[in-house]
Amino acid sequence: MHCHQSKPSSAQSLNEPTSKKLHLQRPQIVYKPNNLKFGDICWFCDQEPETCDHILVNSTFANQVWWDAVSALDCTCSFSRSQLTLREWWTHCRQLQVKERRKDFDTLFMLIAWLLWKEWNDRLFDRRLSTTDQLLETVKTEVRLWVEAGARRLGCLKRE
Repeated sequence: MHCHQSKPSSAQSLNEPTSKKLHLQRPQIVYKPNNLKFGDICWFCDQEPETCDHILVNSTFANQVWWDAVSALDCTCSFSRSQLTLREWWTHCRQLQVKERRKDFDTLFMLIAWLLWKEWNDRLFDRRLSTTDQLLETVKTEVRLWVEAGARRLGCLKRE
């Protein structure tokens, strides 16, 4: 495959990007145990198109992780019947928390979103899978480590 790009015109600086965009498509990957092909379908649920909002909020895997983690750390959580963006989900969950705990919840929210993203990367690039229970244990461990590192107020979220 050749990539041909015309020379910039005299009016166009060499530092300016050209109007031609290079589109990289993720190759189809075959997951050997079940001989399933993955591509644009979510690695968590294998049902819906893979979008950032689906991966972090709307997939059944993400829903279970959010529910387990937020409940285990004594925060309030509820789900909407409609598909939410990450920002809408954060706003929704944040409003459910008492005012004094919202900053702590914000930290927890970012931690869970980050760990879900890392789990997606592990599945995609390293073909390592965690269950929702394993990811919940990772969340609890990370919360404990963050508290030990100085995020003292985050510790008030723990029930254990």
